[in-house]
Amino acid sequence: MKGALAFLFLMGPASADTAVVADWKDTFDRCRDVIEMGDPLRVDGLRPTLPEDRAIFVIPPQYEGEGEDRWLVTKGRAEPSLLWKSEGGGFWLAGWGSTSDRDGVIRRICDVRPVDPLPASDILAIQERFHDDRLGLVERGTHVRLDLDRMIGLTLSAFGPVDRSPTGFCVVSTMTIYRQEGDWVLTSGTGEQLDGLCSVEDVE
Repeated sequence: MKGALAFLFLMGPASADTAVVADWKDTFDRCRDVIEMGDPLRVDGLRPTLPEDRAIFVIPPQYEGEGEDRWLVTKGRAEPSLLWKSEGGGFWLAGWGSTSDRDGVIRRICDVRPVDPLPASDILAIQERFHDDRLGLVERGTHVRLDLDRMIGLTLSAFGPVDRSPTGFCVVSTMTIYRQEGDWVLTSGTGEQLDGLCSVEDVE
């Protein structure tokens, strides 16, 4: 147990809301099925969203410098191409097509994140479920555990299928936990990635 997770464990109360964990699990599995297997999104039970909800996910491009010396630091993020609320109403399910600067190819990404900040107990329970599912898939031989870079104050867990997506890309599922403005932030999702991310298998 390292970094953010160790502190979260010390701060979190003992009991978690099992309905919240089940709501996350259902939403995350829908995302994973879309990316890993190329299945259409299962929208049964999902709650529709309003057009203005999409603005929540927009991150404007960031630039540095002035005039001719101005350059793009980060591309930002456009509105998601699809956006739903989970069946229980506690999570967003958002999908994008992301274009890589390296090759210009569009790769699909599906994110799951809480609508409102979650208590530490729920975040810990969701991460435990993520790890349990990962262990089961790895033991089945269909997936591998991946070891991505960690930053101070951030906990990152990842795994991916042995097989590529139907569109020919390697796939990575991640869960990230970090502290922001006094709240614990949890994000998770599945996306088609550059091949390098799928080659960092965690052998621990």
